[in-house]
Amino acid sequence: MYKPRGKKVPPLSKNNIRKFAAKLRVADAEKGGQATGRLDVLGLLELRLPEIVEDFHFEIVEDSFLDVLALTRPDQWHMQVRQSVYDSAMADDGRHRFTLAHEVGHLFLHQGAEAYARRASYTQTHKAYEDSEWQADYFAAELLMPYEEVKAYLDVYDIAEDFGVSLQAAEIRMRNVKK
Repeated sequence: MYKPRGKKVPPLSKNNIRKFAAKLRVADAEKGGQATGRLDVLGLLELRLPEIVEDFHFEIVEDSFLDVLALTRPDQWHMQVRQSVYDSAMADDGRHRFTLAHEVGHLFLHQGAEAYARRASYTQTHKAYEDSEWQADYFAAELLMPYEEVKAYLDVYDIAEDFGVSLQAAEIRMRNVKK
């Protein structure tokens, strides 16, 4: 049974989320990013996304300013990220690279929403494919570790290394891709 972690949103299938992530990878590549392999998530946020989405605003804030790792306001194309998260992503920390990709997921999947941030719990009951956090996590996995590329891998350590993600993210991704 799935325990919701986010807000109930319109349902999205894995295939639809995969298509959103693939389109963003293509748009990123057209602006100078890489179409395959390890995504330069900071380059996407700081350089290329502002060219792709004119209204996009990325802000790094003091840790004490946010009670969450990051806050995304899709309706305003605005993302705030704690300084420590940014610094860790800059140091190639896979967990925080995933956090940033997760927030990009909220930007593209949840237009019309006020703000998204992980909270301790929600009282709503809904399916995983209707959960804002599940959708953003799945988007981040697709964006950082594209399905077509990961299915050729046999070792989670290689996935983690090649795509710049945590071992946990690589394990979950491999398990989902191999199903």
